[in-house]
Amino acid sequence: MITKRGSQNREPLNESGYHLKGWLTLGVAVLQDNDDEKKLELWFANDHHAGYTIEIGVVGFEFARDYKPERDGPMVALMPDPETPEGESR
Repeated sequence: MITKRGSQNREPLNESGYHLKGWLTLGVAVLQDNDDEKKLELWFANDHHAGYTIEIGVVGFEFARDYKPERDGPMVALMPDPETPEGESR
């Protein structure tokens, strides 16, 4: 459910239509579209911007741009979590 916080519309990651694919650096998440595995995006940690925000944990992330490894460099991929169904990442 999207919640309003000042000028932000915040939505938890698990309701956003994306999942966390990995990290480019600390505070820069690589999110993948749940319906299009080729669609990868960079989202920057920023709790204080106006607009749509995806919450990962308690931190808000804002959209930056599409992710291209040849331009942005490699990401640190998440390891499968054996405690979640089908080894999904948390």
